[in-house]
Amino acid sequence: MEILKIFSLNFDRLPTATVSGSAAQSLVDQATFIGYHLTSSGATNAPMPDHSITNIQMLSYGANSDASGVVALLEIARVLGKLYSDPKTHPKYNVLFLLAGGGKFNYFGSRRWIEDALESSAYSNLHYSTSLLSSTRLVLCLDTLANMKNNEGKQEALHMHVSKPPKPGSVAHTIYSNIEKSAENQYKQINTSMVHKKISINAETSAWEHEKYSKRRFHAVTLSTLSSWDSPLRRSIMDRKEYLSPESLTRNTRMIARSIIHTIYNIDQESATNLMDGDFVIQKERVNSWLDFLSSQSRSQQQMGEDHIVVSALKKEMSQYLTPANVHTSKIVADKRDPEYLFYSGLKIQINASVVRSAIFDLYLTVSIFSYVAVIYLLVIRFDLLLGVAKNYGAIQKVKTA
Repeated sequence: MEILKIFSLNFDRLPTATVSGSAAQSLVDQATFIGYHLTSSGATNAPMPDHSITNIQMLSYGANSDASGVVALLEIARVLGKLYSDPKTHPKYNVLFLLAGGGKFNYFGSRRWIEDALESSAYSNLHYSTSLLSSTRLVLCLDTLANMKNNEGKQEALHMHVSKPPKPGSVAHTIYSNIEKSAENQYKQINTSMVHKKISINAETSAWEHEKYSKRRFHAVTLSTLSSWDSPLRRSIMDRKEYLSPESLTRNTRMIARSIIHTIYNIDQESATNLMDGDFVIQKERVNSWLDFLSSQSRSQQQMGEDHIVVSALKKEMSQYLTPANVHTSKIVADKRDPEYLFYSGLKIQINASVVRSAIFDLYLTVSIFSYVAVIYLLVIRFDLLLGVAKNYGAIQKVKTA
Protein backbone atom coordinates (compact mmCIF):
# COMPACT_ATOMS: atom_id res chain seq x y z
CA MET A 1 0.00 0.00 0.00
CA GLU A 2 2.87 2.38 0.77
CA ILE A 3 4.31 1.85 -2.71
CA LEU A 4 0.91 2.63 -4.25
CA LYS A 5 0.76 5.86 -2.22
CA ILE A 6 4.21 6.89 -3.47
CA PHE A 7 3.12 6.21 -7.04
CA SER A 8 -0.14 8.18 -6.71
CA LEU A 9 1.60 11.16 -5.08
CA ASN A 10 4.18 11.44 -7.85
CA PHE A 11 2.15 10.42 -10.88
CA ASP A 12 1.31 14.02 -11.75
CA ARG A 13 4.99 14.96 -11.58
CA LEU A 14 6.02 12.60 -14.34
CA PRO A 15 7.68 14.49 -17.20
CA THR A 16 5.62 14.42 -20.36
CA ALA A 17 6.80 15.17 -23.87
CA THR A 18 4.48 17.45 -25.84
CA VAL A 19 4.65 18.65 -29.39
CA SER A 20 4.60 22.32 -28.39
CA GLY A 21 7.19 21.91 -25.59
CA SER A 22 10.70 23.14 -26.31
CA ALA A 23 13.90 21.12 -25.96
CA ALA A 24 15.02 23.38 -23.12
CA GLN A 25 11.77 22.77 -21.23
CA SER A 26 12.21 19.03 -21.72
CA LEU A 27 15.71 19.20 -20.25
CA VAL A 28 14.43 21.17 -17.28
CA ASP A 29 11.68 18.59 -16.68
CA GLN A 30 14.20 15.78 -16.78
CA ALA A 31 16.47 17.59 -14.33
CA THR A 32 13.69 18.31 -11.81
CA PHE A 33 12.13 14.84 -11.99
CA ILE A 34 12.00 13.02 -8.61
CA GLY A 35 12.22 9.22 -8.37
CA TYR A 36 12.43 6.59 -5.64
CA HIS A 37 14.97 3.86 -5.05
CA LEU A 38 13.57 0.81 -3.24
CA THR A 39 15.71 -1.43 -1.05
CA SER A 40 14.66 -4.28 1.22
CA SER A 41 16.02 -5.41 4.54
CA GLY A 42 15.16 -8.32 6.79
CA ALA A 43 16.26 -11.68 8.05
CA THR A 44 18.27 -13.89 5.73
CA ASN A 45 16.11 -16.38 3.86
CA ALA A 46 16.79 -19.88 5.12
CA PRO A 47 15.57 -23.17 3.61
CA MET A 48 12.78 -24.99 5.43
CA PRO A 49 13.24 -28.67 4.50
CA ASP A 50 10.88 -29.93 7.22
CA HIS A 51 7.98 -27.63 6.38
CA SER A 52 4.75 -29.54 5.89
CA ILE A 53 1.67 -28.94 3.76
CA THR A 54 -1.64 -29.28 5.60
CA ASN A 55 -4.65 -31.13 4.17
CA ILE A 56 -8.11 -31.04 5.68
CA GLN A 57 -10.23 -34.08 4.86
CA MET A 58 -13.84 -33.53 5.19
CA LEU A 59 -5.23 -23.63 0.44
CA SER A 60 -1.32 -15.72 -1.93
CA TYR A 61 -4.69 -14.21 -1.32
CA GLY A 62 -6.36 -15.77 -4.39
CA ALA A 63 -10.07 -14.92 -4.26
CA ASN A 64 -11.20 -16.89 -7.29
CA SER A 65 -8.30 -19.32 -7.47
CA ASP A 66 -9.20 -21.02 -5.33
CA ALA A 67 -11.08 -19.41 -2.47
CA SER A 68 -14.23 -19.67 -4.58
CA GLY A 69 -13.87 -23.45 -4.78
CA VAL A 70 -13.34 -23.67 -1.00
CA VAL A 71 -16.44 -21.54 -0.35
CA ALA A 72 -18.52 -23.72 -2.67
CA LEU A 73 -17.26 -26.88 -0.95
CA LEU A 74 -18.11 -25.50 2.51
CA GLU A 75 -21.67 -24.67 1.47
CA ILE A 76 -22.18 -28.06 -0.19
CA ALA A 77 -20.78 -29.76 2.92
CA ARG A 78 -23.20 -27.77 5.10
CA VAL A 79 -26.24 -28.78 3.03
CA LEU A 80 -25.23 -32.44 2.68
CA GLY A 81 -24.25 -32.60 6.35
CA LYS A 82 -27.81 -31.74 7.36
CA LEU A 83 -29.26 -34.26 4.93
CA TYR A 84 -26.93 -37.02 6.08
CA SER A 85 -27.58 -36.31 9.76
CA ASP A 86 -31.23 -37.35 9.39
CA PRO A 87 -31.74 -41.11 8.91
CA LYS A 88 -34.84 -40.37 6.82
CA THR A 89 -32.80 -38.43 4.23
CA HIS A 90 -29.55 -40.41 4.39
CA PRO A 91 -28.76 -41.51 0.78
CA LYS A 92 -26.90 -44.62 -0.32
CA TYR A 93 -23.74 -42.73 -1.25
CA ASN A 94 -20.95 -41.77 1.15
CA VAL A 95 -19.34 -38.38 0.49
CA LEU A 96 -15.75 -37.51 1.40
CA PHE A 97 -14.68 -33.84 1.40
CA LEU A 98 -11.03 -32.91 0.92
CA LEU A 99 -9.45 -29.46 1.17
CA ALA A 100 -6.02 -30.19 -0.27
CA GLY A 101 -3.03 -27.90 0.24
CA GLY A 102 -0.20 -27.14 -2.17
CA GLY A 103 -2.45 -26.48 -5.16
CA LYS A 104 0.01 -24.00 -6.67
CA PHE A 105 2.78 -26.61 -6.30
CA ASN A 106 1.41 -28.99 -8.91
CA TYR A 107 -1.39 -30.14 -6.57
CA PHE A 108 1.15 -31.74 -4.27
CA GLY A 109 -1.35 -32.16 -1.42
CA SER A 110 -3.77 -34.18 -3.54
CA ARG A 111 -1.05 -36.33 -5.06
CA ARG A 112 0.50 -37.27 -1.73
CA TRP A 113 -2.91 -37.83 -0.14
CA ILE A 114 -3.76 -40.35 -2.86
CA GLU A 115 -0.41 -42.08 -2.55
CA ASP A 116 -0.61 -42.33 1.24
CA ALA A 117 -4.20 -43.56 1.12
CA LEU A 118 -3.47 -46.29 -1.43
CA GLU A 119 0.09 -47.32 -0.66
CA SER A 120 0.41 -47.11 3.12
CA SER A 121 -1.55 -47.58 6.31
CA ALA A 122 -1.51 -43.88 7.14
CA TYR A 123 -5.23 -43.64 6.45
CA SER A 124 -6.31 -47.20 7.19
CA ASN A 125 -8.89 -46.19 9.78
CA LEU A 126 -12.61 -45.56 9.94
CA HIS A 127 -12.30 -42.20 8.20
CA TYR A 128 -9.89 -42.85 5.36
CA SER A 129 -9.88 -46.52 4.56
CA THR A 130 -8.47 -47.63 1.26
CA SER A 131 -11.70 -49.52 0.60
CA LEU A 132 -13.63 -46.24 0.67
CA LEU A 133 -11.21 -44.62 -1.74
CA SER A 134 -11.08 -47.61 -4.07
CA SER A 135 -14.88 -47.68 -4.33
CA THR A 136 -15.10 -44.03 -5.31
CA ARG A 137 -17.60 -43.43 -8.10
CA LEU A 138 -16.51 -39.85 -8.83
CA VAL A 139 -13.99 -37.25 -7.68
CA LEU A 140 -15.45 -33.78 -8.18
CA CYS A 141 -12.93 -30.90 -8.02
CA LEU A 142 -14.06 -27.27 -7.71
CA ASP A 143 -11.90 -24.49 -9.14
CA THR A 144 -12.50 -20.79 -9.99
CA LEU A 145 -16.28 -20.79 -9.73
CA ALA A 146 -16.88 -17.02 -9.64
CA ASN A 147 -17.27 -14.69 -12.59
CA MET A 148 -15.73 -11.25 -12.92
CA LYS A 149 -17.92 -8.26 -12.08
CA ASN A 150 -17.43 -6.78 -15.55
CA ASN A 151 -19.14 -9.89 -16.98
CA GLU A 152 -22.40 -9.30 -15.09
CA GLY A 153 -25.33 -9.18 -17.47
CA LYS A 154 -23.37 -11.03 -20.14
CA GLN A 155 -23.50 -14.69 -21.06
CA GLU A 156 -21.71 -16.72 -18.39
CA ALA A 157 -20.41 -20.27 -18.46
CA LEU A 158 -19.80 -23.32 -16.30
CA HIS A 159 -17.50 -25.98 -17.74
CA MET A 160 -16.87 -29.56 -16.75
CA HIS A 161 -13.25 -30.46 -17.54
CA VAL A 162 -12.60 -34.15 -18.10
CA SER A 163 -9.63 -36.29 -19.08
CA LYS A 164 -11.96 -38.89 -20.58
CA PRO A 165 -15.57 -38.24 -21.65
CA PRO A 166 -17.89 -39.92 -19.12
CA LYS A 167 -20.13 -42.72 -20.31
CA PRO A 168 -23.90 -42.26 -20.25
CA GLY A 169 -25.28 -43.47 -16.94
CA SER A 170 -22.08 -42.74 -15.00
CA VAL A 171 -22.15 -40.40 -12.00
CA ALA A 172 -20.14 -37.75 -13.86
CA HIS A 173 -22.49 -37.86 -16.84
CA THR A 174 -25.55 -37.68 -14.58
CA ILE A 175 -24.21 -34.68 -12.67
CA TYR A 176 -23.37 -32.90 -15.92
CA SER A 177 -26.84 -33.64 -17.30
CA ASN A 178 -28.41 -32.25 -14.14
CA ILE A 179 -26.26 -29.11 -14.38
CA GLU A 180 -27.22 -28.72 -18.01
CA LYS A 181 -30.94 -29.08 -17.25
CA SER A 182 -30.69 -26.73 -14.29
CA ALA A 183 -29.09 -24.07 -16.50
CA GLU A 184 -31.82 -24.52 -19.12
CA ASN A 185 -34.67 -24.32 -16.62
CA GLN A 186 -33.45 -21.74 -14.07
CA TYR A 187 -30.25 -20.04 -15.21
CA LYS A 188 -30.58 -19.34 -18.91
CA GLN A 189 -27.71 -16.83 -18.77
CA ILE A 190 -25.28 -19.70 -18.09
CA ASN A 191 -23.86 -21.81 -20.88
CA THR A 192 -22.66 -25.28 -19.93
CA SER A 193 -20.09 -27.34 -21.79
CA MET A 194 -17.85 -30.34 -21.34
CA VAL A 195 -14.18 -29.70 -22.12
CA HIS A 196 -12.11 -32.77 -22.95
CA LYS A 197 -8.35 -32.58 -22.45
CA LYS A 198 -6.20 -35.67 -22.60
CA ILE A 199 -3.59 -36.20 -19.91
CA SER A 200 -0.03 -35.70 -21.12
CA ILE A 201 2.16 -38.36 -19.51
CA ASN A 202 5.33 -36.39 -20.22
CA ALA A 203 4.01 -33.11 -18.79
CA GLU A 204 5.79 -32.03 -15.60
CA THR A 205 2.72 -30.26 -14.24
CA SER A 206 -0.97 -31.09 -14.25
CA ALA A 207 -3.43 -28.72 -15.87
CA TRP A 208 -6.28 -29.45 -13.46
CA GLU A 209 -6.44 -31.12 -10.07
CA HIS A 210 -8.64 -33.96 -11.30
CA GLU A 211 -5.75 -35.20 -13.48
CA LYS A 212 -3.97 -36.40 -10.32
CA TYR A 213 -6.91 -38.73 -9.68
CA SER A 214 -7.38 -39.67 -13.32
CA LYS A 215 -3.79 -40.94 -13.48
CA ARG A 216 -4.75 -43.33 -10.68
CA ARG A 217 -7.74 -44.45 -12.77
CA PHE A 218 -10.35 -42.68 -10.68
CA HIS A 219 -13.29 -41.08 -12.44
CA ALA A 220 -12.53 -37.41 -11.81
CA VAL A 221 -13.70 -34.06 -13.23
CA THR A 222 -13.23 -30.36 -12.49
CA LEU A 223 -16.00 -27.75 -12.53
CA SER A 224 -14.85 -24.22 -13.39
CA THR A 225 -16.08 -21.04 -15.04
CA LEU A 226 -12.85 -21.00 -17.08
CA SER A 227 -12.78 -22.78 -20.40
CA SER A 228 -9.01 -23.31 -20.39
CA TRP A 229 -6.54 -24.41 -17.74
CA ASP A 230 -3.95 -21.80 -18.77
CA SER A 231 -6.25 -18.80 -18.31
CA PRO A 232 -4.34 -15.80 -16.85
CA LEU A 233 -7.11 -15.43 -14.25
CA ARG A 234 -5.77 -18.50 -12.40
CA ARG A 235 -2.39 -16.88 -11.72
CA SER A 236 -3.09 -13.15 -11.74
CA ILE A 237 -1.94 -10.95 -8.83
CA MET A 238 -5.19 -9.04 -9.39
CA ASP A 239 -7.23 -12.04 -8.24
CA ARG A 240 -9.00 -10.00 -5.58
CA LYS A 241 -12.48 -10.18 -4.12
CA GLU A 242 -13.52 -6.70 -5.27
CA TYR A 243 -13.22 -7.81 -8.89
CA LEU A 244 -15.46 -10.87 -8.43
CA SER A 245 -19.21 -11.30 -8.45
CA PRO A 246 -20.41 -13.07 -5.26
CA GLU A 247 -23.80 -13.45 -6.93
CA SER A 248 -22.30 -15.61 -9.67
CA LEU A 249 -20.48 -17.77 -7.11
CA THR A 250 -23.72 -18.24 -5.14
CA ARG A 251 -25.61 -19.12 -8.32
CA ASN A 252 -23.00 -21.63 -9.50
CA THR A 253 -22.80 -23.22 -6.04
CA ARG A 254 -26.58 -23.60 -5.95
CA MET A 255 -26.57 -25.23 -9.36
CA ILE A 256 -23.76 -27.64 -8.42
CA ALA A 257 -25.31 -28.54 -5.05
CA ARG A 258 -28.70 -29.07 -6.64
CA SER A 259 -27.19 -31.34 -9.30
CA ILE A 260 -25.30 -33.39 -6.69
CA ILE A 261 -28.41 -33.84 -4.55
CA HIS A 262 -30.53 -34.84 -7.53
CA THR A 263 -27.84 -37.34 -8.51
CA ILE A 264 -27.37 -39.05 -5.13
CA TYR A 265 -31.14 -39.20 -4.54
CA ASN A 266 -31.85 -40.17 -8.15
CA ILE A 267 -34.36 -37.35 -8.60
CA ASP A 268 -35.10 -35.99 -12.05
CA GLN A 269 -34.61 -32.26 -12.57
CA GLU A 270 -38.21 -31.91 -13.78
CA SER A 271 -39.51 -33.42 -10.53
CA ALA A 272 -41.41 -31.11 -8.20
CA THR A 273 -39.38 -32.46 -5.28
CA ASN A 274 -37.00 -29.81 -3.95
CA LEU A 275 -34.61 -30.63 -1.12
CA MET A 276 -32.98 -27.20 -1.19
CA ASP A 277 -35.54 -25.06 0.60
CA GLY A 278 -35.24 -23.36 3.97
CA ASP A 279 -32.02 -24.26 5.79
CA PHE A 280 -30.81 -26.25 2.78
CA VAL A 281 -30.59 -23.28 0.43
CA ILE A 282 -27.17 -21.89 -0.54
CA GLN A 283 -27.01 -18.59 1.32
CA LYS A 284 -25.53 -15.57 -0.43
CA GLU A 285 -24.59 -13.96 2.89
CA ARG A 286 -22.52 -16.97 3.92
CA VAL A 287 -20.84 -17.14 0.52
CA ASN A 288 -19.94 -13.45 0.66
CA SER A 289 -18.72 -13.71 4.26
CA TRP A 290 -16.42 -16.67 3.58
CA LEU A 291 -15.12 -15.07 0.39
CA ASP A 292 -14.30 -11.91 2.38
CA PHE A 293 -12.47 -13.92 5.04
CA LEU A 294 -10.43 -16.13 2.72
CA SER A 295 -9.41 -13.31 0.39
CA SER A 296 -8.32 -11.12 3.32
CA GLN A 297 -5.93 -13.69 4.81
CA SER A 298 -2.45 -14.47 3.56
CA ARG A 299 -2.43 -18.12 2.46
CA SER A 300 1.20 -18.51 1.44
CA GLN A 301 2.17 -22.13 1.88
CA GLN A 302 5.07 -21.34 4.24
CA GLN A 303 2.55 -20.10 6.82
CA MET A 304 -0.19 -22.70 6.41
CA GLY A 305 0.40 -24.86 9.46
CA GLU A 306 -2.31 -26.53 11.52
CA ASP A 307 -2.49 -23.49 13.81
CA HIS A 308 -2.98 -21.03 10.94
CA ILE A 309 -6.18 -19.00 11.24
CA VAL A 310 -7.49 -20.22 7.87
CA VAL A 311 -6.82 -23.89 8.61
CA SER A 312 -8.37 -23.58 12.07
CA ALA A 313 -11.46 -21.80 10.71
CA LEU A 314 -11.98 -24.35 7.94
CA LYS A 315 -11.63 -27.29 10.32
CA LYS A 316 -14.06 -25.69 12.77
CA GLU A 317 -16.58 -25.06 10.00
CA MET A 318 -16.37 -28.63 8.74
CA SER A 319 -16.73 -30.00 12.28
CA GLN A 320 -19.85 -27.90 12.81
CA TYR A 321 -21.86 -29.52 10.02
CA LEU A 322 -20.19 -32.92 9.78
CA THR A 323 -19.39 -35.43 12.48
CA PRO A 324 -16.42 -33.87 14.33
CA ALA A 325 -14.73 -37.25 14.75
CA ASN A 326 -14.73 -37.61 10.95
CA VAL A 327 -12.91 -34.30 10.32
CA HIS A 328 -9.19 -34.92 10.17
CA THR A 329 -6.10 -32.91 9.24
CA SER A 330 -2.91 -34.44 7.90
CA LYS A 331 0.63 -33.14 7.40
CA ILE A 332 2.53 -33.85 4.22
CA VAL A 333 6.30 -33.34 4.14
CA ALA A 334 8.46 -33.44 1.03
CA ASP A 335 10.93 -36.27 0.60
CA LYS A 336 14.26 -35.10 2.04
CA ARG A 337 16.29 -37.20 -0.40
CA ASP A 338 14.57 -35.86 -3.49
CA PRO A 339 12.29 -32.96 -2.44
CA GLU A 340 9.56 -31.93 -4.84
CA TYR A 341 9.63 -28.44 -3.37
CA LEU A 342 11.66 -26.37 -0.94
CA PHE A 343 10.25 -23.41 0.99
CA TYR A 344 12.25 -20.55 2.46
CA SER A 345 11.67 -18.46 5.54
CA GLY A 346 11.69 -14.67 5.69
CA LEU A 347 8.32 -13.83 4.21
CA LYS A 348 8.17 -10.46 5.95
CA ILE A 349 10.76 -7.89 4.89
CA GLN A 350 11.05 -4.12 5.22
CA ILE A 351 11.18 -2.03 2.06
CA ASN A 352 12.87 1.39 2.24
CA ALA A 353 12.13 4.11 -0.31
CA SER A 354 14.84 6.73 -0.92
CA VAL A 355 14.26 9.90 -2.92
CA VAL A 356 16.60 10.09 -5.94
CA ARG A 357 17.08 12.59 -8.73
CA SER A 358 17.50 11.81 -12.39
CA ALA A 359 20.93 11.32 -14.01
CA ILE A 360 20.52 14.60 -15.93
CA PHE A 361 20.14 16.45 -12.63
CA ASP A 362 23.50 15.03 -11.53
CA LEU A 363 25.00 16.24 -14.82
CA TYR A 364 23.60 19.74 -14.34
CA LEU A 365 24.82 19.81 -10.76
CA THR A 366 28.33 18.71 -11.82
CA VAL A 367 28.52 21.40 -14.53
CA SER A 368 27.29 24.05 -12.08
CA ILE A 369 29.85 23.11 -9.42
CA PHE A 370 32.66 22.99 -11.99
CA SER A 371 31.70 26.41 -13.32
CA TYR A 372 31.57 27.88 -9.81
CA VAL A 373 34.99 26.47 -8.88
CA ALA A 374 36.46 27.64 -12.21
CA VAL A 375 35.24 31.21 -11.65
CA ILE A 376 36.65 31.28 -8.10
CA TYR A 377 39.94 29.87 -9.36
CA LEU A 378 40.26 32.51 -12.08
CA LEU A 379 39.41 35.25 -9.61
CA VAL A 380 42.16 34.10 -7.25
CA ILE A 381 44.81 33.57 -9.94
CA ARG A 382 44.10 36.83 -11.78
CA PHE A 383 43.23 38.92 -8.75
CA ASP A 384 45.68 41.66 -9.88
CA LEU A 385 43.77 42.02 -13.16
CA LEU A 386 40.48 42.28 -11.23
CA LEU A 387 42.05 44.90 -8.93
CA GLY A 388 43.30 46.90 -11.94
CA VAL A 389 39.86 46.85 -13.53
CA ALA A 390 38.35 48.06 -10.27
CA LYS A 391 40.87 50.93 -10.01
CA ASN A 392 40.29 52.01 -13.61
CA TYR A 393 36.52 51.93 -13.06
CA GLY A 394 36.96 54.08 -9.93
CA ALA A 395 39.15 56.57 -11.81
CA ILE A 396 36.55 56.89 -14.55
CA GLN A 397 33.85 57.64 -11.99
CA LYS A 398 36.04 60.43 -10.41
CA VAL A 399 36.62 62.07 -13.83
CA LYS A 400 32.86 62.10 -14.52
CA THR A 401 32.22 63.69 -11.13
CA ALA A 402 34.82 66.38 -11.68
